[in-house]
Amino acid sequence: MPEKIKNLIFDCDGVLYPISTLTTKEIIDAMKKVYREDLGVSGNEQNEISQATVADNHRGLFNYILEICRYKNFSFDRFCKKMADNIDYGRIIPNPLLWRNLQNLASNYNVAVLSNNSRPHVAKVMKQLFGKSLSEIEQGNIKIFDISSSLHNGHFHPKQSDDGLIIFCKRANIIPCESMLFDDAPLNIESAQKIGMHGTLISDKNPLSKALKPFLKNIAIRGKNYE
Repeated sequence: MPEKIKNLIFDCDGVLYPISTLTTKEIIDAMKKVYREDLGVSGNEQNEISQATVADNHRGLFNYILEICRYKNFSFDRFCKKMADNIDYGRIIPNPLLWRNLQNLASNYNVAVLSNNSRPHVAKVMKQLFGKSLSEIEQGNIKIFDISSSLHNGHFHPKQSDDGLIIFCKRANIIPCESMLFDDAPLNIESAQKIGMHGTLISDKNPLSKALKPFLKNIAIRGKNYE
């Protein structure tokens, strides 16, 4: 399998770090704090916006945020920055070994992080996890794709949507059958397999460190060291 794969695609939350150190509830609470305190969105407005996104079949938290921002004429980027500022990233444990292994992988594969979250969030995760800015990460030949990279026809197409991974592959200029997605959501793995992409479910039974071993071993066989 590793010798047939050219592209390694990593989810961020729950894959690069355990979701238990920063839960989905904390992310949602940070979102609510922004639209309630900064934008003054009422309960009736929340329901109206939520019903509109469901009716249009626009999946994902950030399509909801996008509609809130349009409704209130508020900058989406500013919303995401305020949201990330409301989150405590301090419980994410730095992982220099993972950074070294990702760099080793990037010497032999096209490596990308594909997140359904915002760029400010991913930036704070990377800073806490690897002690590096996004520009430093990308200088290490690891590309970053946040939710904004999936914007198409006026809304976002996250990984679990019908065409989210197709849009990503086109924009990243990669072939699905030559790609492996590491994700902690079974629905995202199913979406990958539907378009011919390979998928590895990351879980307590199959942590990322274990899932990477065949790919790191493939590099070692080609004459490069790995940890």
